[in-house]
Formats: sequence, C-alpha cells, structure tokens
Amino acid sequence: MAKPRLNLRSKKDHDLKSYAQSVIHTMLISPHFATYGAQVQAYGAALTEQAVAETQLRAATQRKRQERLSLEQALAGLSSVVALVSEGRAEVVAASGMELRRPRSPVGRLRAPGNLRARPALYEGACDLAWEGVHGASVYEVEYRRESADAPWERALMITATKGRATSLVPGALHYFRVRGIGTAGEGAWSDPALCRAG
Repeated sequence: MAKPRLNLRSKKDHDLKSYAQSVIHTMLISPHFATYGAQVQAYGAALTEQAVAETQLRAATQRKRQERLSLEQALAGLSSVVALVSEGRAEVVAASGMELRRPRSPVGRLRAPGNLRARPALYEGACDLAWEGVHGASVYEVEYRRESADAPWERALMITATKGRATSLVPGALHYFRVRGIGTAGEGAWSDPALCRAG
C-alpha cells in the first residue's frame, strides 16, 4: 500500500516552505482532492502565518541592530567627552563609570619565531617554509645557506606572512633556513634552523 513520504526534518526552512507551497497548489488543482479543498486551504493559512512570522522576525532583527548601533554611537560620543574632560587623569575617567583603557606595554626585543618547518616544493630549486608568528613583528626575514658549515647566510625572503617559498636554490642540495621577526622594536632573535633538500 502506497503512503506519502514527508522526510520533513531533512528540509531547511526555505525548502520546507517551497515544498509546502507546491503540495498545497498541487492538491488544490487535483480532482482527487476536490472535496477537501477547504481543508487544504486551511493548511495553507499556516504557510501564510509562517511568512508573516518571518517578516516580523527580520524587522525585529533590523530594529535590534539599529538600536545597538545607536547605543554604540552614543557611547562613542560620551567617551569623547570623558577624554576631553579627564585630560588623561585616571580618576576622572573612573568617575565616569567607563573602563580604563589598558596602557600599551612596550614590546621589547622580539622573540624568535617557533616551529620553523621546511619541505621541498614541487618546483625545482625551491623549498616551502612555515613558522609561528611573533607578537610585534610586522615583517619576517628568511635566510638560507648551503649545508656546509662555512657557507654564508643569504637572504631568501622578506615577507609579512608566516609562510613562504624560497626559490633559486640549488636543486637537490640541502639548505639550512632560519627566520626572524622585524618590528618597531627592531630585529628579533633568529629561529632554530630547519633543513630542507631543494626540489
């Protein structure tokens, strides 16, 4: 015996609404359900109620966003007044009921980037590098040298990201890499070296 299959829980709200509209329309024009027309239309009213609820919810969400924006703008204006009156005195700022902004602490010498990883790139004469970022670093300097202990370090990259590709290496040769951060506090400490055989 054939029975209808709904599988409603697998449908998202929008899909469920479209599905309901399709079913109601199909049943209203089908001669098989002519005697149930009023009942089908009554079920259709539930669809209308859902559409009204969605519209009201969207309007309420928009009002809430606008109210928050207005509050943020009002607080920003009050903050300007407090800053003007306090002239940097903490006790006056505290008297306003606003929180004190934390003073910026000097960064100091940048620490060495951690977890430097190097692996052969798919391109000839290249290695892909990645490392952990350093607080206060605005750019990273990457250097390399051949495996020989007396080989000089040479710059491979100056990059703002925490990963990059060193190119123009000797294909198949082993290379050491190191990286350091550079920021307003100056040059940071070098990382531990990582070894890679260029692709």
